[in-house]
Amino acid sequence: MKAKAALTAVLTIACTTVLHAQMVYIDSLESNGQLTATTPSNSHYSIEWASSLTPTAQWYRTWAELNNIPGTNMTVEVPMFYRVSCYTNGLIIDPTLDRTYTYQVTNSYGEVWGNDISTHGLTYLPALTNTFLLYSTTYSWSGDMPLGAKQGPDYGFVRITGDTMYLGDPKYTHEVIVWKRAPTGTTWTNGHNEVITVEGYENITVPAGTFTDCIRLHRKDLGSTGSETGHREWIKPGFMLVKEVRYSDFVDPPEAAPMVLELHSWSDD
Repeated sequence: MKAKAALTAVLTIACTTVLHAQMVYIDSLESNGQLTATTPSNSHYSIEWASSLTPTAQWYRTWAELNNIPGTNMTVEVPMFYRVSCYTNGLIIDPTLDRTYTYQVTNSYGEVWGNDISTHGLTYLPALTNTFLLYSTTYSWSGDMPLGAKQGPDYGFVRITGDTMYLGDPKYTHEVIVWKRAPTGTTWTNGHNEVITVEGYENITVPAGTFTDCIRLHRKDLGSTGSETGHREWIKPGFMLVKEVRYSDFVDPPEAAPMVLELHSWSDD
């Protein structure tokens, strides 16, 4: 697949070498600032920039760091070097913007309602000195509000780096690892007082289809015991969350548990 990107000035082009990266061929770089590259099909590519080519150089994917800078006299990093980074089903979730994932949730009483997750765009969070993907979660139902449902909408920020997804909290200036592709048995604790375990990889069938080799994660509060505590999530690497089961200590009111969320469809705006 050939992709064209207009660049105002380019001094060098470098291909990324991180895990899951794909080979990118720079076909041409024209004087009018157009770069033509060949990338694998079903891939996502980004034009990244840096101010230097040192081994520890920071590569950026947006210009947000250079917008609305307060002050009168200062020194800032500006784009001097560019590279093309490309992933083919390599990132832990699909970073496509303006996409909506449609889920249905069922509680222990058989009540059903909608749960949509939409990706909107990239935003730079100065408190976390990084760029995050903004997403929203909306809920819908007919008649009375089902037990365990939420009013919403909810908003959040995530950052995706290869095998890991971080949830950003700009208010408290920290981020936590919520999803990770790692060997079975891997366990970590995040800043939300949760312990998360990779329980394995398995095929999952939901109304949207069958998804192979999904990561099965068990998230529960520190100190809690038992298999049916917290909640379980099944994530298809390179795609998205496809199923979730929430248990009584993670549901309000507890008698609405277990609550099962399943993917029904997805669409691009």
